[in-house]
Amino acid sequence: MLSAKQKLAVQLKAQGLTDAEIARRIGVGTATLRRWWKEPEVQAELEGAMTTMTNTLRENFLAFDSELQTSALEALSRLRETACHAREKAKEAESVGEVDNAVKWLAVAVRCDSAIISAYLRRFAKGLPEADQMQQFVDAFVQAQLSGEIDALNEIDETLAKE
Repeated sequence: MLSAKQKLAVQLKAQGLTDAEIARRIGVGTATLRRWWKEPEVQAELEGAMTTMTNTLRENFLAFDSELQTSALEALSRLRETACHAREKAKEAESVGEVDNAVKWLAVAVRCDSAIISAYLRRFAKGLPEADQMQQFVDAFVQAQLSGEIDALNEIDETLAKE
């Protein structure tokens, strides 16, 4: 049967404290701790405590990961809404001849679209061996959209389609 100090030492060890920290907290020497860690009862208790701690950390991580996913989806949804709103504002500005405002609203829509595409491509590329290449592609795509090169390509496609 473990003593109260041994049980506390096991819990502190499972939490990741060093032997020196544990010894200081419970009032024993590090040599005593090293001797305890070799005892089969203490080892079994420590293994159980480590398993419990690992399971708790895993559950907390999964809950945190779920919260992150929910937040990311909400952010993407807001970006989509903002992009749609910006396109509507651009059409309104264009219809009343406010070309400068239309361009500004379209720039907002393009930036939102770029952020959405970038997020999806980065998520898709995560863990793939080609992740660096995908990152370069995403960066190039965003830069092309912001510089207007994508619009120029669309105009060329439309011109070729008419011919």
